[in-house]
Amino acid sequence: MSIPKVKEEALRWLATAKEELDAAEHLFTGGFYAKTCFHCQQSAEIAIKSIWILEEQDPWGHSIVKLLNELRQTKISLSEEIFEVASVLDKFYIPTRYPDGLPELTPGQSYRKSEAVTALTAAKTVLRFAEAYLD
Repeated sequence: MSIPKVKEEALRWLATAKEELDAAEHLFTGGFYAKTCFHCQQSAEIAIKSIWILEEQDPWGHSIVKLLNELRQTKISLSEEIFEVASVLDKFYIPTRYPDGLPELTPGQSYRKSEAVTALTAAKTVLRFAEAYLD
């Protein structure tokens, strides 16, 4: 793929990550905190995958920490902060969606506003990192 095409594809992934974050913010406003957390995780995962696309690699998996660890092997410089927020977001991938992800409660009964705020902050950090990298 040509360099302009690769950049265009990476930017499509980044645009999708931004849409996920927008969805998360709307869900937050509506009080859907578990769904907010999940869409924040998705936003960050897709944002990191946009970097993979730019590097002409084929990302696989859903763990943001794993995707970052593998990016680190390509000699991309990564801060400890990005790993910290990725670790927070990874914990929102399954239990925010399934009623058997947490004991005896649905995700909607389990997640609180403070967790959604944390997820939004973390996702914005990852998105800013990806935007800067793709710039």
